[in-house]
Amino acid sequence: MKLDPVGIFSASFIWKLRCIEWLFIAVHLMMTITAGGDRLPFRFAAYIMFIFFSWKLPVDFPLKYRQIYVWSAISVIVGVNFLDVSLDLLLYLYLAKSFFLLGRKRTIYLTAIAGIGCVASECFSEMQKLQQLSIEFEPPYGFGNYNLSVVLVFSLGLYIAVSIFTIFFSSTIVAERQSRQKAEALAEQVEIMANYLERTRFARDIHD
Repeated sequence: MKLDPVGIFSASFIWKLRCIEWLFIAVHLMMTITAGGDRLPFRFAAYIMFIFFSWKLPVDFPLKYRQIYVWSAISVIVGVNFLDVSLDLLLYLYLAKSFFLLGRKRTIYLTAIAGIGCVASECFSEMQKLQQLSIEFEPPYGFGNYNLSVVLVFSLGLYIAVSIFTIFFSSTIVAERQSRQKAEALAEQVEIMANYLERTRFARDIHD
């Protein structure tokens, strides 16, 4: 889908995205405070980083910089997930941002690559937990273990379902905004034509 990010991202739309991102960060923060744990510095550093990302949206930048923005955010999310710091809500929000900034084709590629990283990180976290319980791993790499198999299937299924919904929902938003822009442009052309016809009629009346 070909789109113009500058046209899609009006000031109100940017503000809504920012508020949603802050809400997701607040939810993750409350979950962190409730759960506690030994990863608090990583969690708070990630939250601060994404607050910065929410303010710096490269709408009117060239494609290269928009790609760097999206890939950097996704890489951080996947990276901290290997440290057992989950930012799932932000992951799907940035897949939506990717659709708005990069278009459908690039977002599909990004979604596939991010999915591999996320599922791998979930399995890695489960393996760490099982190793802490002194559970021996049998080939192939412990995937015969019931818990790890469940994590793999559940994580993959959930990611596919939510990412597909995110892409389709983002596509609907883009299509609706583009239709509105076309309607506004058409209304403007009709108004210009009406003014032109009115001036022509007025000039003809004066001439007569």
